[in-house]
Amino acid sequence: MLKISILAPVILLAATSPAGAHGAIAIGGNPASAETRGIAVGVVQNYDTSAVAEAEAIKKCLAFTGAPKKTVALCKIVRTFRHEWVVVALDPKPSTPGFGWSIDPDKAIAERNAMDQCKVSSSTARKAFCEVAGEMGDTKP
Repeated sequence: MLKISILAPVILLAATSPAGAHGAIAIGGNPASAETRGIAVGVVQNYDTSAVAEAEAIKKCLAFTGAPKKTVALCKIVRTFRHEWVVVALDPKPSTPGFGWSIDPDKAIAERNAMDQCKVSSSTARKAFCEVAGEMGDTKP
């Protein structure tokens, strides 16, 4: 399991070993209000079915410790994926709004898209501080 801690938010990407190739991302809260209300994230990959991946992503999101309980309680699936890269980017300074995520078959494109989202949601002074906080490739055949 990969865990990236930056005080608030904490991004949790969980690598698993089941034989499938299904993954999911769950997000609690609104990325537009991450600065004031935090954000919760749960990402899993390599599950046998989408349904199992979704259940596990929700479980990871609900176990998130870097956001207020009200935000964590809002966890919901935002996307499932197969044979793709998931990248989460954020501004690591606590109480800053920069946050973005992307899923794409190409790792570089997923990274660019997540970083672009982070920069769009950041203030002009903080755009340069966005960084990849976690990435995961769904590699099972």
